[in-house]
Amino acid sequence: MKFILDRIEKNIAVCFDFETESHQYNFHLADFSNINEGDIFTAEINSEKKVYNIEILKDETTARKAFLRKRLDSLFTEKK
Repeated sequence: MKFILDRIEKNIAVCFDFETESHQYNFHLADFSNINEGDIFTAEINSEKKVYNIEILKDETTARKAFLRKRLDSLFTEKK
């Protein structure tokens, strides 16, 4: 399954389903290593709701951040 890390709150990684960005998942931050807010990753969830087989999708993350930055910049240039 593909997720996006929205934010970190008190050792909890608050993530959303990347496809819909509507279903929220709360995972223990200790299950991750080297992950940052805004990162897109794939992972599996076991029956105890523990996340494993985490793979950060660096190219997709970089592309999404560039798209969002461009979108934000265009909002400011439209107002001038």
